[in-house]
Parts: sequence; structure tokens; C-alpha cells
Amino acid sequence: MKTRFFAFLACWFILAAGASATGARRASAPPPQPYLLKSAARPPASRWLVPDAIEEFRIQVDPATVAANPEILAVDLPDGSRLEAVRKRFVVYRQDWQSWSGTLRYVGADGPGTGYANFSLHGDQLTALIDFEGERYRIVGAADGKRQLLVRLSAGLSPLPCGITEDMQDDVAPLLEGVKPQRSKAASGAPEAKLASTRIDVLAVYPRAFFGQSAAVEAAIRTFVQDSIAMANDVFANSQIDAYYNLVGVVPLIGADQPPPPPGKGLNSSLKWMNTTGASGAPAPEVTTLRNAFGADVVTMYIPFEWNGDQDACGIAILPKVLNDGFITFIPRDLRATPTPAFADRAFTVTRLSCGLGDFTLAHEIGHNYGMRHHDDVSTDNVFPNGRGYVFPPESPANATVMGCVCTSSCTIGPGAVCNRIPYFSDPSLTYNGQAIGASTNNNAAVGRAQVAGYAGFKPQSANTPPNANFTKSCTSLTCTFDASNSTDDAAIPSTGYWWDFGDGTTGTGQTVPHTYASQVAERVHLVVTDSGGQTDVEWQPSQGAPPAAPTSLIATATSTSQVSLTWTASPGATSYQVQRSPDGVNYQTVGTPATASYSDATVAADKTYVYRVLAVSASGTSAPSAPDLATTFFFTDDPVTAGGIVKAVHLTQLRTAVNLVRAAAGLAAFSFTDPTPTLIRAVHISELRSALDPARAALGAPALVYTNPITPQVTAVRAIHVQELRAGVK
Repeated sequence: MKTRFFAFLACWFILAAGASATGARRASAPPPQPYLLKSAARPPASRWLVPDAIEEFRIQVDPATVAANPEILAVDLPDGSRLEAVRKRFVVYRQDWQSWSGTLRYVGADGPGTGYANFSLHGDQLTALIDFEGERYRIVGAADGKRQLLVRLSAGLSPLPCGITEDMQDDVAPLLEGVKPQRSKAASGAPEAKLASTRIDVLAVYPRAFFGQSAAVEAAIRTFVQDSIAMANDVFANSQIDAYYNLVGVVPLIGADQPPPPPGKGLNSSLKWMNTTGASGAPAPEVTTLRNAFGADVVTMYIPFEWNGDQDACGIAILPKVLNDGFITFIPRDLRATPTPAFADRAFTVTRLSCGLGDFTLAHEIGHNYGMRHHDDVSTDNVFPNGRGYVFPPESPANATVMGCVCTSSCTIGPGAVCNRIPYFSDPSLTYNGQAIGASTNNNAAVGRAQVAGYAGFKPQSANTPPNANFTKSCTSLTCTFDASNSTDDAAIPSTGYWWDFGDGTTGTGQTVPHTYASQVAERVHLVVTDSGGQTDVEWQPSQGAPPAAPTSLIATATSTSQVSLTWTASPGATSYQVQRSPDGVNYQTVGTPATASYSDATVAADKTYVYRVLAVSASGTSAPSAPDLATTFFFTDDPVTAGGIVKAVHLTQLRTAVNLVRAAAGLAAFSFTDPTPTLIRAVHISELRSALDPARAALGAPALVYTNPITPQVTAVRAIHVQELRAGVK
């Protein structure tokens, strides 16, 4: 399975033609529908991905509808509401990632409406957030990676959107004298006129703890991050902030030092790990290395949703703060005693996966990096005294800007959208549904306009192109060889640039590596490739896991001097078989790949012994070979010799020839038999044939023959069954 996390994107904005914030022309034909409901409500099996799901609906999606960038989309909700989404923005971030966003209104209503809808394309997958009059839905992929679901969200199942609280604000230490504006990065990859002028590069990282979760969960990191970036850019555009977030990578942290997992760990401990685990309290070394390699101004880490041991919220961030002596520090506390570097090294956020998408959690947490505060923040240590969110109108039902919160259920529990937020930063000069969305002391949009240029210059843009991780596997039984030679980069990948996680708790390095598993439990294998510039890419596939069991009961029979028929007992889970043939029991080659447990080999020569074995094949790997069996393409007179039939001298001489053919294949000398031209068949002749054949079969690995009765010279009468058993042993 190939599921790539991109590492760099050339972002360009295509502004929706004819769209505005105040209205949209009425389409002459019915607007297209991005999805159709295909089932009634059912319990939320999707909680593995959407923890605040209350019910879900199977849907049929039409990604091409969104890719066509229509002015209006038809949106039907399960409660019977028929809505229209009116386009405000359509952004092509890269060929396999596009974002369409707009407002929502009832069918037939005038104006653009006040709800919010974001539809994003990720290759052939469609995701969405639909927020209208207190009802929120998401479109996500199902666990099987094939179907898609419309999921209704419950605010009662949702944590608080942000983990920064008043009791954390006294836990501080001096940091720096100020955040100095730095040069703005020029946008690249599209005409200047269609781009915001300030580009802020964002790197998303995640711990190896996700390797132990399902492939669907790890794949969801990419789409969730992309959706969060697209929605954060909607907030910038709506708030008239001339900047945009450019996602440069979504990559795993693979070092031995990992964020601390539960119990008792979560957002706080993960942010502290990012911020202080380096030498003398510097940021985590791997985070710093990746940040510098990708040229990321901001780093956001995504942790598993269940990591809530120290903070039941969706996200947390570094927050600048002014001390009494004029120094600026940040929340949470930096415990270092040594002099501190610039705040530019600490632009970090942490988010629990799938948490708070409808609350614009990423935009909110990076907003804290700028110095934006909550709407109810009454502290006097703000870097920007006017940098607060806003709640409006005073009466219910109220709305909140991105840094505000109006709890729709309980503000003490926390995933989902609980704050009734709109995609705007507070600004008294902007209105929403006719209402001003800020005041003189509540103007986070002004903070954003003042800060983005400096933050965009935290790290120089990287001109490097990340690698493309790719590997193949070949497994026999529990031993696999993993080969990353198909990985590519614009320069040679260093020999040390291949890192493997074999899915069983062990890791390895090297372009091509063997690995033997102790069990047959299916696992995932990860490859992380690091190029000479330090940028990384990850690919994962199912490992050999549980290859089929080796086939049993193989019987090879020469049905003529030019054909051998083979049958065996099928191996459960096998999708095909490899039939291998050898002239000596050592050097095998594959002569057929049947899908069923039988095969006819018509490529044999006459008067020759062949040794066969069969291997079972499935997507998980190839089994060990079966026990071998042999066949000799020799013609026998009177075949078979029936019970009570006469045993003739020709039967004896033919058997002697066939047995010596088997011995030749085994590398044994021809046997010297008594009576080279017998006229009377005696017991000693049968005894000699058995003595000549048995060691040859053993040398070729064939199973031992079981004879009807022992032969005693001058006592045992030679019978037809004695001849047939020997013929079966060579045929």
C-alpha cells in the first residue's frame, strides 16, 4: 500500500471568480451536489477517527464536483434541511490537495448566509466541515479506506479547544526583550497577484506512537493537517490578514527520544518535550533539525487523541507574555537556567488528532504564538493589550471569533466544536451578519497583521526538494527482505538516509535490509528516507505479517513421458502458488504459478527424474516450500500391474532403469543388481530395488516409502503390489 505524506507544496490561491463576502449570483440550473446520502443514521463506528461523532451516515461522494469550483454547492443534511454553500474561496495547494470554502444558507434565501462550509480534495478523497445554526458535520473516510461517511458531531463529547488556562500564566521565566520583525518571505509557485504576500511555512510532526495504530488513523493525520491549514487560511483571508500558511511537510519523529506517552501525559508534557528536552533546556533536537531542514517558521505536533492525561483539551501553544521588567517570556514555563535564544526558536503548538477542527484549533493555537489571547483574558501581561478574542452579540445565541469561546454545552469537558466560532479573528472594523466582531480591546486581526511578517522570517525558506520514500518487500516464511532502492530524490540519498521500523518493536538502517519475524502477526513496516539536506519522507506497507502455511500432501506423478501431474492440499489465505522443479533436489526454478492446488507440467523430457516442491503465495508473502516429491518420465509396461497379475521380467528391468534414473538425480552411482537379465523373478530382486531406491529418495528430500511387507529372500513370494509400490516411488 502506498500512502505518501507530501513534504513540500507549491501553494497558489485561485480566488473564486464572481464570489464576494456579501453575495453571489443565483445559478440558473440546480447547483451540483458534492455528496449523496446513502443510508439512514447508525451508531458512530467512526469514533476511531472522529471522537465527537454522535451518529454517521454512509454517503456517495463526487470529488469532481468540488474540483470544478462551482459558485454554489447543494448541501442536504440528514434532518431534511436543504442548504446552499456559496463560494468565497477556492485554493489549489497542490495537484492532489484543493480547498473549496464558503458560507451556508437555506435554499431560496438571499445573500451569502452565515454558516461555514469547507470541502477539501485529497486525491480522490473528499473531506468536509459543515457548520450551520449549531449543527456540525464532518465528511471523513471509513476505516476500510474505501467508503466515506457523513458524521454528525456532538458538542457534549468535545473537549475544550485550548489548553492554555489562567493557572498556567504565573508559571513563567524571562525569555527575550522582544519579538523583532524580520523580512517577509516572498511567495513562490504562482503569480504574485493571486497570492497573499506573506508566506508562513508550517511543518507538522507526529510521534512514532502512531505507527502502532491502524493505517487509516495514520493516513488521517495528513488529511486532518491539510484541512486545518486550509481553514486557518480561510481565517486569514476573512480577517484581511495578508498572509497564508504553507504546509512544507507532515513527517514522523523517529528518534529514540519521543514525546512522553500516557498515563498522565498529553498536551502539556508534549509541548514541554518540544520546548525543553535539548541540551541546557533547548528545544528537542530532532524537532530543531527537521525545522531547519524544511525551513519551517512554525512547528505543530499532532499526538494521538487519547493522550489527554494532563490536559483534556484539543490544543496548546507557546504564548508570549510581558514580565514586569519588560522582558517577554512564554507559557508554559521554560525551566532553563541558561540564557535563552530568540522566541523564533519556540514557535510551537501541539494538537490532539481529530480534535476541534470545527473550532479552528490550528488557527487558534498559532494565534497564541503571535500573542493573541482568549476573549475572557483579563491579565495585564499581554504583549498586545488589544489582542483578545470577541464574543457577540451579548445575548444568546452568541458567536465567538477564533480566539473566543461560547460554550454550547459544557466548558469543562473536552473533542469537537464547542465554542460556536466563526472563521474570523476579532476586528471592530469587520462585521458578521450585521454585527461588529471586535472592539478597541478586542482586535486580534490587528495583532496578526503586525506579527505575520516577523514570523514569516523565523526560518529561511528551503530550496531543497524532499525525497520520495518507496520500497518493495520479498518474504519467505518469516524472513523478509526490504528494498528501498526505488526511493528517489533530486540528489543522491546518503547511505545513512534509510531508516526502518519493522512493526514488531525493532528498527534497522540501510537501503536493503533483511529481517526475520518471531511471529506471524500482521504488522506495518515504515520506511523513512532522509536526503542530504535533512528533509524526510515516509512510506508504510503491510509487512510479511502472516504468509500462508506451506502446502502439504504434494503428489507428483508422471502421467506420460512428456507430462507430470501435481496435486497438493491448499493453504488457507493463498492467492496463488509457485510450482518449482529441480533436476537434482538442489537447484530449483519456477515452472508454473497456478491459482489452484493442482498443476500439469508439460515441459519435461522423457526418461528423466524431476523433483518438485510448491510454495503458497499471498499479499502477505510467500510460504516455506512444501515437502518435495519426485516424478520420473519413464514408460512402464502393463501399468498398472493389477492384483493377481503376473509379474514379468520386463517389469523388473524397467524398474531397475527407473531407479537408476532417480539415483542419478540424487548424485548416486548406478546400482549393481543381481541377475542382469533375469528370467525368474525372485524376492531378492525386489529387496535390491528397495535398497537402491530408498537412499536416493532420501537424498532428494522425498518422504520415505512405506512398503506392504518386508521381503525375505527364498521365502517371500513376489506379488503385483510389490511392483506397483516401487513404480509409485519413482513415478
